Amino acid sequence: MFPIYITLTNGQKNLIRKTDIKDASEILKFTGRVGEETDYLSYGPGELGLTLRDQQKLIDRSIKIGNWLILIAEMNEQIVGILNFRSGTRPRITHTGIFGVSVLKDHWGLGIGRGLVKSLVEWARTAKIRKINLKVRPDNTRAMDMYRKLGFVEEGRITREFYINGKYYDNILMGLELD
Repeated sequence: MFPIYITLTNGQKNLIRKTDIKDASEILKFTGRVGEETDYLSYGPGELGLTLRDQQKLIDRSIKIGNWLILIAEMNEQIVGILNFRSGTRPRITHTGIFGVSVLKDHWGLGIGRGLVKSLVEWARTAKIRKINLKVRPDNTRAMDMYRKLGFVEEGRITREFYINGKYYDNILMGLELD
């Protein structure tokens, strides 16, 4: 199924592929940069705390576990977006999982996040995933609109999940049931 190319809103082609151990260093650079660009993530500048070895282990585990997935969106051989999906490892919960997606700010609105999420949904059907979950801040309206257009529905709210610059933020739980 991977790699695939999607056409962005500006007409450019965007490569979406599974990650590889060799991507670990670039992923750390990407996550450091995106952590500085937005407050919508669970970490801010310098807070992720992953070493190169930690990132390599996460990638290795995602490759070995058939129902975990890390996707990379690339333009001009640069990572511009990442999606991480993890499902349960116990038999009762292997059919469901949660994902997070992030895109560099100067690439917002081009369809990269949408392409990553649509790729996840297509992969999930073949991986016997029957429920995909996510968390999103309610003030991240662009993301919420995208998720709704892709069929995700709001299922709940976690109050005061984030504390950023002296202010609390909730998280919306959304899910997509697959046949």
